[in-house]
Amino acid sequence: MTLPSILYHGTSTKYLRRKLSEGLLPSHMTGAVLMTCLTDEREAAEYHAHCMAEFESARPIVFAIPSERLDVAACTLEDKFVELGPSAGRGLFAAELLGFPRWREAPWTWRAMLSIAGAVGYTRTIAVSRRDILAVTASAGDPYQ
Repeated sequence: MTLPSILYHGTSTKYLRRKLSEGLLPSHMTGAVLMTCLTDEREAAEYHAHCMAEFESARPIVFAIPSERLDVAACTLEDKFVELGPSAGRGLFAAELLGFPRWREAPWTWRAMLSIAGAVGYTRTIAVSRRDILAVTASAGDPYQ
């Protein structure tokens, strides 16, 4: 499986200067592995950006990251923040259909998670610039409810 041509990362403007100068640095969200959470669903990234912006009293932004910038060797299972968290997209529906216990116990690979849930973790720094920032639509609430 090849990566989609674009992956998205939703965040806020709180640390924008740092992100532009240092890149998107892997961090802990809910798991033990340092990673940046990416999705192939722009809507999920936008929703997450709105959640982060509200939490951090900032504005939402979404980075569109061309996959040629990424090394597949640094891809890992996403730590369930995008997959099943507040900004979950189609992964939440798949988990509900399968049943959450079976979903959690499934022998996932990052490729399967990206294909089914639209989420992947990335364990290296991702260089970004202002050209990667997309316009974010006004929040209309959770698009998946």
